[in-house]
Amino acid sequence: MQLRKHLLKIILILFGFSLAGEASSADIDAVIAKMGGVELRTSEAHKLIEAQDQEARLRIETDPQVLERFVRTELLRRAVLQEARQKAWDKRPEIIAKIDIAQEQVVVSTYVNQLAKPSADYPSEDEVKTAYNDNKEELRAPAQYHISQIYIANPVNGDKQLRDAARIKASEAAAKAREKNADFGQLAKKYSEHMPSAGQGGEMGWLSEEQMLPEVRAVVTTMNPGDVSTAISTSQGWHIIRLQERKEASSRQLAEVHEYLVRALRWRKAQENESKYLDDFANRNPISVNQIGLSQLGGKP
Repeated sequence: MQLRKHLLKIILILFGFSLAGEASSADIDAVIAKMGGVELRTSEAHKLIEAQDQEARLRIETDPQVLERFVRTELLRRAVLQEARQKAWDKRPEIIAKIDIAQEQVVVSTYVNQLAKPSADYPSEDEVKTAYNDNKEELRAPAQYHISQIYIANPVNGDKQLRDAARIKASEAAAKAREKNADFGQLAKKYSEHMPSAGQGGEMGWLSEEQMLPEVRAVVTTMNPGDVSTAISTSQGWHIIRLQERKEASSRQLAEVHEYLVRALRWRKAQENESKYLDDFANRNPISVNQIGLSQLGGKP
């Protein structure tokens, strides 16, 4: 609970809000993560998040776990960079040459990306509607399954005796779960080795077919609400699934996919603009190649 509260506080600070009675003026640029002598402050994290593309930024801003991974990864990167600089790694001639190339590539890519950026009014509403009508099948909401599970893990060391014990445990749990009037939630708490769901009576929430292991998907898609599966063997272990509810694949309304279509159309337009710019640039500035010199390029000088 304290960790979730701490993560929420970080999110609120980063994105311009405050927790009443908790956020002080010092939190405006608080140290949110530290590794040895390396720190990451709120203002620095905010700049890094702003530099991400729209999709990545949305995930970071809305998912505390993604935000924490982002912060941890950046702090680790900074700590390694500090160690490398302390050892003068960035002063080596071959590294300087690579840095120069990378810097030039950033200049080129950001310059071309800016030139290729679609106008602010693109796409028009008519273009969005056309894209929607042309892709209704691809835009359908996939079937969703609300499931609970009892999970028995495969033994890590693959010992036959332990594998047999796990298989027997899974069979026993499945038999009890399939009995009439069985309390699946209590059985999950007793048998399941997936701790996050076991504590909630096996609750796994809503999953699409793509989010399931192939072996589990093959069974779940044939089940009806209220059904309990036998023990399903996968590379990870055994899964006993109870299907609570299911939602069949359905069409999404334009309003549901409007922003997605706008992003997709703008991305495609940017790709088209970039390709056209590079083709036009090459046509205006023809490349002359010394074939003899080219043929000798791979040889020793």
